Amino acid sequence: ECQEKQNIEKEEEEKTIASQIAARQAERKRHRAELMVPHLRHLNFVLFWPHCIHAHHELYERWDLNNIIMVGREEIQLTEELALDILYDGDAPINEASIHMLLSAPALAICFRLLDVDKHFIPPIDPAKKPDEQPPQKTAFDMYKMYSPTREAIFQRRREQLQKMKEESLYKRARRLSEVQRLARQAIEEAKAERQMRKEQRKLEILKIGDLSDEEEDFTFVENETEYFPPPGLLIPGFYTPPNDIAKTNGLAILFPKLVAEHVTPEPEYLPQHVLVLLDISKRYKALNAMAKYKPLILHRK
Repeated sequence: ECQEKQNIEKEEEEKTIASQIAARQAERKRHRAELMVPHLRHLNFVLFWPHCIHAHHELYERWDLNNIIMVGREEIQLTEELALDILYDGDAPINEASIHMLLSAPALAICFRLLDVDKHFIPPIDPAKKPDEQPPQKTAFDMYKMYSPTREAIFQRRREQLQKMKEESLYKRARRLSEVQRLARQAIEEAKAERQMRKEQRKLEILKIGDLSDEEEDFTFVENETEYFPPPGLLIPGFYTPPNDIAKTNGLAILFPKLVAEHVTPEPEYLPQHVLVLLDISKRYKALNAMAKYKPLILHRK
């Protein structure tokens, strides 16, 4: 019983230490972003989920109208840890379905520069006006968001895609057969003229090579009952834009480090290992003299 109690106390102590370390790291992460904010006010980024990369082209005209230019573009295969780091301090819906979709294929990150800081995508809300008198607040986010479908809906969509592929394959085969038959008729007609014999011989040889006995593709749909699907009804965004300066500068430093380095040198997110040196008191002044030229690298000396 005494040993069990000690184990419990030890586990609680370890949890407390881990919590303190995480809290200090979070403070450093925020402080690091705050130092970069004044240098990156003119930059921002958009992260497109893999299923909504096409929205980049559809929204491009809106950016141009608002005097915004693209200065960086990256396709990146995210891990869960990296995705959560990019979405730090943001308002993206983080749930089982949105993360699953975000990691399913390479995502697209766009960095842009706002040339006119007085313009915004969403008209500001005037507190003096009633809600029904406000400008329309439907955003591009609302246009491209979706909700995770059910397993049955996913399988039905796959069946439809497979049927479409089968129809396209049959159509191509029919076109190919029709073209070969046309060439064959043409070759027979032109072969009647003796002066075209050589030319037609070559065409006939080409026709012999173009064998149509290729096997038909297999379009059988098989449901994989063990395949993982997130719970239905969860919100999946089409893209994410940071809602505040902390989230923005943090995401920029991760996605576009070279662009950020052109304006500011970020502090390292994690401090290097510290070295604690204890010396005999009689060697104090010698040690201080030796450390003088390394003063910027020393955190504390006594």
